[in-house]
Amino acid sequence: MKEKKVLEKQDKILKRKIKKEETEIKKKLLKEERENKKQEKAKIKQEEIKLKQEKIVLEKQDKILKRKIKKEETEIKKKLLKEERENKKQEKAKIKQEEIKLKQEKIARDVLKTRIPLKALNCAINLPIDLDYNE
Repeated sequence: MKEKKVLEKQDKILKRKIKKEETEIKKKLLKEERENKKQEKAKIKQEEIKLKQEKIVLEKQDKILKRKIKKEETEIKKKLLKEERENKKQEKAKIKQEEIKLKQEKIARDVLKTRIPLKALNCAINLPIDLDYNE
């Protein structure tokens, strides 16, 4: 009987120790789990911060590229307008040259028209008059 009581006491003590160890293990596991969660959250936050910074950098680069593109587009438009104006000037100059050329040709034709009768008149003055001459 005494032995039974001693064994029961030892059994109770062992059960308490086991229970105590189990609770300590559970506490450690919970603590580790919490720590892991904290570390995971910290990693996630760092990743978010990194992504935000990358986004900011990309947005700045995008703005810079958009400005460059816009600048290039305006330069191209300016060049095209300049070329267009130059072409118009050249076209006007060609037209004026054509007009001058046509006027000169007309004047030359008019001069020739007036010279032929003058030559004929001159010839008529120097030559005896021929009434059959048709010109």
